[in-house]
Amino acid sequence: MKPLFFVADRPLTIDHLVELFAEHEQPERSTIRAILRELRDDYAERGIEFVQVASGYRFQTKPHLT
Repeated sequence: MKPLFFVADRPLTIDHLVELFAEHEQPERSTIRAILRELRDDYAERGIEFVQVASGYRFQTKPHLT
């Protein structure tokens, strides 16, 4: 799932992520949320961060590095 955020031209919503799967393979939204929390935690100590913004989720440079 991580590569999707690096190539997306806008923040991605949970609904958008669910829709990327075939209907019979769609994960529960709670599963998606858990994965998003893991991404946030994995990037906590790096130069970029994974954040939730009003329009979805995205990677961004940490403010103190810009």
